[in-house]
Amino acid sequence: MMDDSENSENNTSNMTSTLTPVQFMMEDSENSRDDKNGNTTAYNVLEDVNLTYSEIKNHTIEVETITDCTVTEPFSSKSRRIVDMFYVFNQIQKLNKHTPGLGCTFIDMNFVKEECKGLSSSWYFKCKMCNCIMIIDSERVTPDYLPINKSAVNGTIAVGIGHTQLAELFASLDIPCMTSKTYTKYINNLSENIKATAWDVIKLAGVEEKQLAIEAGDIDEDGTPMCPVIADGQWSKRSYKTKYDAYSGAG
Repeated sequence: MMDDSENSENNTSNMTSTLTPVQFMMEDSENSRDDKNGNTTAYNVLEDVNLTYSEIKNHTIEVETITDCTVTEPFSSKSRRIVDMFYVFNQIQKLNKHTPGLGCTFIDMNFVKEECKGLSSSWYFKCKMCNCIMIIDSERVTPDYLPINKSAVNGTIAVGIGHTQLAELFASLDIPCMTSKTYTKYINNLSENIKATAWDVIKLAGVEEKQLAIEAGDIDEDGTPMCPVIADGQWSKRSYKTKYDAYSGAG
């Protein structure tokens, strides 16, 4: 008697193990439910959806493979920039652990946009973990540091070129140049600085000449130090291939 019960249990277990998921669903779906009158009736789920077992078994899943797809890449700039390299590295190190406790680092930050002010740049990054926005600047802003825009304009004055030549130079280097409006603003400020610096140098030279005159005894009767001044006289000379002198001149 025990052998028969064991055999029946083994047969039941074997039947259950060989059922497919759809068959198992069909057999389990034949449950009982109560109608409005309280009578218990058996039903099949497949009858509600109007599907047969053969339709479910023979159903094939359509898979569409897209070969030509356009992937939107993050914003990127192909041109070059002038940066203070070690200052940029220090900023990246500070941003590496910007939010303690969440474990997000600079690797989790995406580049958002760039703001250019002449030759200087500011890059905005947004963290994927904490959504905080961090800014990395191309150079530091301190009183003892000459900004890149002022340095570039000062260089054009030193070599004797203007904005057009500067723009052509940076175009060949693939570096975005400042606009003519920005260039004019910086050159006006530099003109005032150059004037003030030149006047300071003139005053220092006057003090030095005064001291040399006193040491040499070149002092007039009023006690004013004197220093010799040598100038080259000139006058205008124009001609119509006959005469080479003119009454007006500059002495």
